[in-house]
Amino acid sequence: MYDDYDQDEMTLPCPNCNADVYEDTPRCPNCGEYITGSNRNAFAKRSNWLRNLIVIVIALTILSFLLPHLLTLVGLIGKE
Repeated sequence: MYDDYDQDEMTLPCPNCNADVYEDTPRCPNCGEYITGSNRNAFAKRSNWLRNLIVIVIALTILSFLLPHLLTLVGLIGKE
């Protein structure tokens, strides 16, 4: 049944039976339940955490490079 799908597609757990289901599958091949629009929103929300994590890591990286320069400008470090 999975032969029709590209193996590189992302799978997520079925909201009903927790079986692996391809992201754009309309119906779970394991339990036969349809994946409704509200269940698809759960799929979409699941990928938001990764985007948020990437943004946080980038922001912290930029801050770690800029912080010493900002502290020098304020005069908190490098005083003699």
